[in-house]
Amino acid sequence: MKEKIIENISKPEVLEKLYRDNAENFSKSFQDISQEYDSELMKFWKIRLAPEVVPVKKDFEKKDLRAVIFLSILGGILVKIPAILMLADIGSFFERNIALIIFNGLILYTMWNHKPLNRKSILWYVAVVLFLAFYLNVLPYYKSDSIKLTFIYAALFLWCLFGFAYIKFDPKKTKKLIGFIRFNGELTIMTGLIIIAGFLFSMITIQLFSALNLHIEVFMVSNILLIGGVSAPIISFYLIRIYPGYSGDTDPLFRRY
Repeated sequence: MKEKIIENISKPEVLEKLYRDNAENFSKSFQDISQEYDSELMKFWKIRLAPEVVPVKKDFEKKDLRAVIFLSILGGILVKIPAILMLADIGSFFERNIALIIFNGLILYTMWNHKPLNRKSILWYVAVVLFLAFYLNVLPYYKSDSIKLTFIYAALFLWCLFGFAYIKFDPKKTKKLIGFIRFNGELTIMTGLIIIAGFLFSMITIQLFSALNLHIEVFMVSNILLIGGVSAPIISFYLIRIYPGYSGDTDPLFRRY
């Protein structure tokens, strides 16, 4: 391959054919002889075969990390509303609002990454979410299949709203929808791993305190596990976004616009 490249060093058509026939071998051979030649054609091939490097802004992770922390704290406050207001029917609150709390954290983080922000889309989103929250919380709570189906379809609607936010509220971006389906798989796996790790850490902590005759089971379940479970999807989103290569995706899910 080296001999062929040297023989056709000034013939771009032949070099292109050699590259297409065996790109890997061509790249390795070209690197060995690239220092011996300095023509315009060689400069072109040096640029073409150079590994692609995506520049990363220095303040990228700091700003995103602040957003993740803020949304996690906000979700933790919302999920503690039954304890703060001392509501009697905690099960009813979570059945109505847990999907709202989790998906709204994901949607807000998605919108944070889509800059510049579209005010019209934000107002539309706020109106829809407020109406949905009002509707879910005024429904009577009793054992009824229709009420349970309402809560299930509300969660599915929020998932669709999450997908709509993913494509920047532009239904014409059909290719992005395929990326959203793949992203859901990565998000589910990462969230599951974080929840399992948090659960194991909590169980170990409970056992260690039990050895000291201190029982913290109620505190761990009602605070650490509950708040951590709500925050896990947002943290997973953040990790997938800043380390897209580790999830098997060579193209980042989101880029700064």
